[in-house]
Amino acid sequence: MYRFLPLLPALVFATSAFAQAMPEGTHQDLWCGTAFNIFLEVPSDATEEQKSAIALYLEGADKLIARAEAAMLAAGFAQDAVDKAKTDLLEPVGRQVSGAEEAEFTPDECSLLIEEFLPPAPADSSAPAESSAPAAQ
Repeated sequence: MYRFLPLLPALVFATSAFAQAMPEGTHQDLWCGTAFNIFLEVPSDATEEQKSAIALYLEGADKLIARAEAAMLAAGFAQDAVDKAKTDLLEPVGRQVSGAEEAEFTPDECSLLIEEFLPPAPADSSAPAESSAPAAQ
């Protein structure tokens, strides 16, 4: 029975080699969603337009996190592992967003992801309307 004891350390370290890898893009979704949730806050003197814009970005951040979570669950991660991945990112992302460490992703990289969830910008009403009618000859 005890003849397997010398193999125990090898088995313990081998299991970490078989740990699941996150699906491609999932880490960035999770990181960027977390970063926006940490970084964005509504200033007390914000206008309604600013509050609305910040709310849209926070919604987008939550959708990025939800997309990452769904991808991890679809890849076979247990909910506990997903929750741990989200929790484990809070501290390092907080340090990176505050500038204490170099950030894994730039604000531009994260904004591109968030923009997938933002409504399209309204058309500029001051520009002349284009007509689909053929030009008069």
